[in-house]
Amino acid sequence: KTVKKRLTKEFKALQSTVQQGDFPQEKDLAEFVNDSRRMADFAEPEWQEAMNEYLDHLANLQRAVAAGQLEVVAHELRDLGARWKACHREFK
Repeated sequence: KTVKKRLTKEFKALQSTVQQGDFPQEKDLAEFVNDSRRMADFAEPEWQEAMNEYLDHLANLQRAVAAGQLEVVAHELRDLGARWKACHREFK
């Protein structure tokens, strides 16, 4: 639950930064990526396909930030949020 709470806070912070037209700070993105990977470590076997999709979007987010593509960053955040909500509906 601790990782989940941190992820929620970190995700909202990333969204807010991007909505303001800025790129996420390296530290903020790194924390989100690390906590996302920790969450993946806790994934039940039946969640694995959904978690792999989430991790793919996470990698896309990192590439978009590195390439300076703010629109793609925003898109990947939306995709991550959608995947997150879908997981909760499917596996809660």
